[in-house]
Amino acid sequence: MMPTALYQTPALKKLTGPVLRPGGLELTRESVMKSHLSPGDKVLDVGCGSGAAGDMLNKEFALNCVGIDVDLDLFASATKMPAARAYAQALPFKSNSLKAVFCECVLSLTPDMGATLGEFYRVLAPGGQLILCDVYLRNKAHVHKIKEMPLACGFRKGMGKTDIHEHVAYTGFQEMVWEDLSYLLTQLAGQAIFEHGSLEHFWARVFGGECKASGRACDAIRASRPGYFRIIARKPGIRIRSTRGSLLENKTPGQAKAEPPPRRAIGTGQLSCPQFRAGPGGGGIIPFGSASTTLYLLCPKGHVRYKEEKND
Repeated sequence: MMPTALYQTPALKKLTGPVLRPGGLELTRESVMKSHLSPGDKVLDVGCGSGAAGDMLNKEFALNCVGIDVDLDLFASATKMPAARAYAQALPFKSNSLKAVFCECVLSLTPDMGATLGEFYRVLAPGGQLILCDVYLRNKAHVHKIKEMPLACGFRKGMGKTDIHEHVAYTGFQEMVWEDLSYLLTQLAGQAIFEHGSLEHFWARVFGGECKASGRACDAIRASRPGYFRIIARKPGIRIRSTRGSLLENKTPGQAKAEPPPRRAIGTGQLSCPQFRAGPGGGGIIPFGSASTTLYLLCPKGHVRYKEEKND
């Protein structure tokens, strides 16, 4: 039996409407308010689906939102938001070009979470923000039961809270907001019961009337205690702090300093590209240039101490 894609089923679409996730557009609105974006900021909606969220971001907040999805058949022709068919782990955008990435109930569906988060980090400008909402499991001991189900959904990834924090931190992001929004799943389950009479009947609709599969789905998901979360994380800027050209990650007061990425010494020499010159006094912010694939770090005398290759 081929796995059923939960987000493509009429049963779920009837519960969630065009956004196909818990919380709907109201949760996206809250995320915009918490992230303090400004009109005109260029943002990306990953897994844009029908385009409803992107249209809302553009109309209500005057953002410059574009979308990507692997299945543009879901994309509504009436939407005015620009969109492209693309994978989250291979984004068609320049490095350091976006102010925010919205990834709502998509990360858990990607085949490689690490590569996907790495792409989000790459395309965000220093100081840019990742708005991440998704499902997680509060009891991972039963994840094997979910993986046995003929169902393609975020629960199959088997992410726990610790897994999520570690993935985000390892990529280099600094978490500013973590919220447990599991009550949204409870609300969605209540809607399913109201609409179908029971969760078993809802899953039977998902699986096309197969009662045995629907019973296994209920048991597996109930045992795994699924939850829902929101993270707002920031890509830090980079500045020179010492005469040796070491890195200092910008951070919000009270937050732990993230470890800088690995560096390799290349000796000294005058920097040929003025775009990366921090100035004789040091301590200035070094911009990321979209035209270059190498970041040069200078000591206060203007000598190259390290360089880092970027994955453009």
